[in-house]
Amino acid sequence: TDVNTLAYLGGTATIKADAITVQAVLSRGDFSASATSGANGSNFGVAGALAINVGTTRTEANVAKGASVSLEADTVTFSARSVSVNVAKAQPKEDARGGALGLGASVAVNVATNTTRAEIADGATLGAAGAGIGNLTFGAVGTHGMPTEAKGGAAADDGVAIAPVVGLAISNNSTVARLGAPGGAILNVNGSLEINAAHTSNVATSAEGAALGRGAVGAALALTVAADEALAATARDITAGGGVTLGASSATSSRSRAKASAKGAQ
Repeated sequence: TDVNTLAYLGGTATIKADAITVQAVLSRGDFSASATSGANGSNFGVAGALAINVGTTRTEANVAKGASVSLEADTVTFSARSVSVNVAKAQPKEDARGGALGLGASVAVNVATNTTRAEIADGATLGAAGAGIGNLTFGAVGTHGMPTEAKGGAAADDGVAIAPVVGLAISNNSTVARLGAPGGAILNVNGSLEINAAHTSNVATSAEGAALGRGAVGAALALTVAADEALAATARDITAGGGVTLGASSATSSRSRAKASAKGAQ
């Protein structure tokens, strides 16, 4: 699932106002996948649950690539904010049970890509019209959660029980406030320039498998791959009458937990 939330200035334009705000807001993006399994048999009980969630968001407020825009305002603000939650859950309704064989497998796969950007794109020009630009702000804020859970169970009254369980989370989050490579003249600001990026991410992955039989095998794998970025940067010359501030902050948490148990008479 792809969700795009875009606000931009493009083409060739001149805008004059007391204040100019270009804002893109994804207030909440929820993506989820769940699967439930369960099976019983007199001799063989086989059950499997597979949940795959793929969520992609793009939230951008910018001066578009190739645009040439002139602005006159006391304050000019480019703001991008996004919040997302990606959930994948695979679990049994009951343990897979059979007399000779019980096989209960669960796999949960969670893939999230979230991009939040406030910027002047490479090759774009932001210039001053009339009295020019007073204070100029670029702000990007990304907040993302990603729980992934896999549980599995198997039992065999007089045989072999096998419970393989896998939880996999792949997280790619980017929160960027940036002035791209110049497409025209120096950026002139009468007052202050602020470029700020703030990123928060919480990824939790768990896998739990339990097997009970005369012979029992329980295996669990919880794997998290996280690549997060918080960036505040400029790639063009700036002239400002006030202060110039660039700030990037990131608060990230990544946890993986795997638990497997097997009880067998032999």
